[in-house]
Amino acid sequence: FVPLQQEPGCTFKAHIVVENDIMLMHQTNFCAINPILPQIVTGGGDGRLGFWDYKRRANIGYVNAELSSDTRNNSISAGDISADGTLLAYARSYDWAMGKSKAIPNEPHSIHIRPAQFKPSTS
Repeated sequence: FVPLQQEPGCTFKAHIVVENDIMLMHQTNFCAINPILPQIVTGGGDGRLGFWDYKRRANIGYVNAELSSDTRNNSISAGDISADGTLLAYARSYDWAMGKSKAIPNEPHSIHIRPAQFKPSTS
């Protein structure tokens, strides 16, 4: 158990979900910087896309990303933002967080492309 405290050095807590007073910490699988706005998008093992304003050091919000036909592959394993900052591409697949023994052969993967949908910064 590692206590999660508000201290310098632990400033980016991207994919943490609190359910019934239990903190679930999911890995962050990608982090991409928008080339147009001072914003970052992350994707993780919780199946959410996180949007961040890095100038204000604040979370803008989360989006539950689309599921593929098989809902077991909830993890967002990779992603990036287009060079013009308008499109966000991400992939859902097994991310190996649970090791080889939990991998299912021939399990479907999916790739999604959507508008980046960042909210403009107010700074």
